[in-house]
Amino acid sequence: MDDGTFDARLTFLVYRVTAKLTLVANRLFRQHGLDIFSSRILLLLVDTGERTVGDLVEIMALPQSTLSHQISRLEKQGHITRRRSVEDNRVVLVALTEAGRSAAAAVDEFSRRINDAMVADLDPVQRLVAPQALRSMLRTLDQEGPEKQVGGPPQA
Repeated sequence: MDDGTFDARLTFLVYRVTAKLTLVANRLFRQHGLDIFSSRILLLLVDTGERTVGDLVEIMALPQSTLSHQISRLEKQGHITRRRSVEDNRVVLVALTEAGRSAAAAVDEFSRRINDAMVADLDPVQRLVAPQALRSMLRTLDQEGPEKQVGGPPQA
């Protein structure tokens, strides 16, 4: 599958798609004072309800520091609230406010339009297979990590 060129490497293609997606999405989401990361947090909270910060770190695949910055910004904008768990004071729970639900509805529309544009040239089978293949790759990376897959980090 990999013929040696960058364009044949799935890792490079995924990076390029992500970079282009981020550029396009950020232009649209900026209208609401959001970026691709903050909009994803809002959409995740719409879909799943209140979550712990730890859950968000894992689901979003972002470093804790990046997520903390995003959460602080969303809280200052009035989109989310944070509170300590009653069961475990170390756990912080994040939930949407009404303003957050409104912003999430707006960015959800943009997100769906971007998604539709991304798959517009795919045939019906490709539209089904692409998300399945990406989820499978994500599971592999989650379970085994790239270091294990390739035999560990390169030796100096």
